[in-house]
Amino acid sequence: MIKKLRGLKAIVQDVVEHGSLAVEKVQKETSNLPFDALELIPPLAVPIRGVRAIHDASVATVYGMIRLVNRVVGETVDVVLDGMEKVAESEAEILAAQETTDIVVAGTVAAEPAERPTLPERVTLVSETSPSTVVDSEH
Repeated sequence: MIKKLRGLKAIVQDVVEHGSLAVEKVQKETSNLPFDALELIPPLAVPIRGVRAIHDASVATVYGMIRLVNRVVGETVDVVLDGMEKVAESEAEILAAQETTDIVVAGTVAAEPAERPTLPERVTLVSETSPSTVVDSEH
């Protein structure tokens, strides 16, 4: 499951990374049309170049921040998934230890939990108030 989550995280990160690059490119190309037209007007050419530079810098900053946050979130998800793996490994080790732990029952040791000691065919019960009684046990 964690392997699948890592794969999903990688896909999402790639989509955000490449998608933001594509959208940034389209946005800059689209904004070039009005900037190019306005720069043809001599009195506006110099100020429009400044506005274009500010626009392009702000677009690059916004999409750059999107990619930065994408990387930080990806690293954070990796840390969480690493923690989940360690917990899963610890739980598996605990379960394995429980399965291989010897079970002590009535003075006998069973190597595996599936091996249950069987009761003898006849059990003698002794109590202080009554004489010994023999009881047949069922398996």
